[in-house]
Amino acid sequence: MKNILLKLTTITLCVITILSCQTYNDTLDSQLRDRSETFSISMPAPPRTYLGDKTNNTYPVFWSESDCIAVNGIKSQKAQINDEDKSVASFLVEGSYSSPYNITYPYCTTTTADAPKVVFPAEQLYVENSFATESAPMCGWTTTTSSSTELKHLAGVFRFAVTTKESNIALEKIVITSESSKLSGEFMVDCESGALSPTANTNNTITYTLPSNYTLSTSKECIFYIALPATNSGKCTVEFLERSGNKMTARLGNRSIKAGVVCEFKPIEYIRGEIYTLPAMDTEEDILEITNYIACGYVKDVNDNPIPNVAVSDGFTVVQTDENGYYTLSVSKDCWYIFISLPAEYEVPINEYGQPCFFQRYKADKGIYNFTLTPLAGGKEKTFALFTFGDPQVGNASVKLAEFKNYAVPGIKTHATELINSGIPCYGITLGDIVSSGTNNNDNYLRDDMRNGFAVFKTGIPVFQVMGNHDYTYCDESTPLITDTYSSTLNLKAQRSHEDMFGPVNYSFNRGDFHIVGMKDIVYNSNINGGSYSYGFTPEQFEWLKQDLALVPKEKAVVLCVHIQILNRTANYTQEVKELLNQFNDAHIFSGHTHITRNYEHSVEGLSTTKIYEHNAGAVCGAWWSSRMCGDGVPNGYQVHIGGNDSNGGGKFVDGYFIGYYEGTNSRNHQMRLYRGNAITGGPIPTKPEDNPVGAKGYYRFNFGENELIANIYNADSKWVIKVYEDNVYSGNMTKIPSNNPAFSTLVGDSSFDNPRRYPDGVVSSHDMYTAGLNLGVLGRMSEAGMGSGAWSNCTHLYRYTLKNKDAEIKVVATDRFGNEYTETKITDGTDYSLTYHPR
Repeated sequence: MKNILLKLTTITLCVITILSCQTYNDTLDSQLRDRSETFSISMPAPPRTYLGDKTNNTYPVFWSESDCIAVNGIKSQKAQINDEDKSVASFLVEGSYSSPYNITYPYCTTTTADAPKVVFPAEQLYVENSFATESAPMCGWTTTTSSSTELKHLAGVFRFAVTTKESNIALEKIVITSESSKLSGEFMVDCESGALSPTANTNNTITYTLPSNYTLSTSKECIFYIALPATNSGKCTVEFLERSGNKMTARLGNRSIKAGVVCEFKPIEYIRGEIYTLPAMDTEEDILEITNYIACGYVKDVNDNPIPNVAVSDGFTVVQTDENGYYTLSVSKDCWYIFISLPAEYEVPINEYGQPCFFQRYKADKGIYNFTLTPLAGGKEKTFALFTFGDPQVGNASVKLAEFKNYAVPGIKTHATELINSGIPCYGITLGDIVSSGTNNNDNYLRDDMRNGFAVFKTGIPVFQVMGNHDYTYCDESTPLITDTYSSTLNLKAQRSHEDMFGPVNYSFNRGDFHIVGMKDIVYNSNINGGSYSYGFTPEQFEWLKQDLALVPKEKAVVLCVHIQILNRTANYTQEVKELLNQFNDAHIFSGHTHITRNYEHSVEGLSTTKIYEHNAGAVCGAWWSSRMCGDGVPNGYQVHIGGNDSNGGGKFVDGYFIGYYEGTNSRNHQMRLYRGNAITGGPIPTKPEDNPVGAKGYYRFNFGENELIANIYNADSKWVIKVYEDNVYSGNMTKIPSNNPAFSTLVGDSSFDNPRRYPDGVVSSHDMYTAGLNLGVLGRMSEAGMGSGAWSNCTHLYRYTLKNKDAEIKVVATDRFGNEYTETKITDGTDYSLTYHPR
């Protein structure tokens, strides 16, 4: 439909200025002496009148007999209406005034010649098929009585058509409230331009009152016309209130109220307790003006009970539901999803793909986003398990996807089932690099495979997703990323393929007394090269996180899940993010990216203490699926963290461990591997020489000596205690090998068994040479000229001990920070890769 204009009509306005009362039969000389003058003024029929039936998108408007105007502050007599054309009337004005002539309608008691004023009534009374008496002022201005003057409308009109399926809805009133604009009261008016200025006697509300016996019809639309000042209304709430106290609420975003225009909203169905975004207006411009700036709705449970204080977001701004479960959200033009932070007391909803569904795709023509949740049968969980999966990164090779499907997924499901059967509910979150967009432009099918692979019906648990640097929308010189209306930056455009498949890149949810946040910590810098990126967060992301965490009680534990490790970084809002986290009772960061396992207890610059503990998780894919372990010797697998409560009633992890998914490593009892300090590792496992990969370097050797015992404790941190027993007698504690990552080129020797590669004497390395023996010596993941990423990795959890008797029977007992003991007696042979390698 088109804008509906109030019809312009021509009327005659007789303005007779006299110094004393005169009769109509005075002579012409007397009238001139007393400055009797007649104005011919063209004006739109003002809203004091009533509407006729709409014809050709216009409403005929007619004068009311009680209408009065003011000229330079002087009130006219009541309108004299033309019997043949009710849009024509004349007015008699008695008083003393001079040019210019400021004309206002309706008359206001405080208006003067120097300060013309109009009043928009705070209460408008229902008039069937019309607007209320004196509800929509107008003005005019002229310097002469001999010319025609057009009066200007100062009001626009909202037209609501309300239907209902419920009987006996006794509607009492409609209340419109603006968050920022004045809608009623006294306004100064510039009669020449038509500009309005609110005085101190204005407010933000208009009440439209219905007759005492008014009942909504179930068979036809009920029409209401409400006039408002021609201005920007600001964000408005429109409440339809019953006499019983029940109500329905509609929301309206920032829009311009146009003078002389009736804005027709599409029919609204009255439903008790419902909340609407006002349906589309009458032009395409109006539709965009409403829905591009506002989203609203409710969060309720399956029994229609409201859920208050739920965080709702568009990824840029965070608001909370009110006591009735409703929210209104100003939406960014870059919004991709409207989503909630799942409350701890409710189940994680699952969509048709088997993934957590806490989000709805934002659409420009949709304003309402409702969420319905199912309460957990036992209420908020006292204990739960959070599985963290680093870097599945299946790439484009079918063998990688097969490894993931045939080994990783069943392994996850098996362990999750064990925990669930023991009464511990389980959830998962990946830590990015789900696929590998850096290699090709057909990763969307892989994303779909991975979405299905991580689905609850495959893994047995809901799995949330974090975006990694390899999960970007593919681009190259022939297919560059191009920004658009809904993705104003390349960084946003780069994340859209991931979002379309997995949901928002910045979000949060709650389990037990934990608030868990997933965020993208990659900023892409190029439209043709996804490898051009910076680590960290944008200002908009930091602002979102700040708003999200501001709603979280400080006694809760907070977990931030990202892809790129944060560690001691301070640039790109990483310092500010750590300062936010440090406000909470217990704070953790889960990260991936490195394909190694590293536990890092943060120090934050400027803070005397810090509670932040970062868990940099090894990769599900290990060294890119080339073997069954990562470059630091940790088997392909994942971490499990058990959340509980601390003595102060807040959240705290009460257990945590690594677990692999291949046979032999798929038990939490397998937490370490032992070696001799001079073990020779590697060797050509393939039976045929031609099967040995190009670049294989043969054998490698630890360089600690035959009396040394070496242990790779996969998930160790500063709180672990590693005891050594010789012939069942406690001998002493192992010490951590300092982190030292010498370059590959410092290795000496050749690839023969007699002179395996090792570091020169006196050079201590924290590399697990058993891993080098497999990934480098057997599989050729590295040449001397170039390092194969991840195949040659520093190990931050390598320990050593000098044995008193190298021939003694050895036992190592490692106790973690939670008091769990893990025992290992097997010293791994340097060429035994039965658990870590298999031919394809």
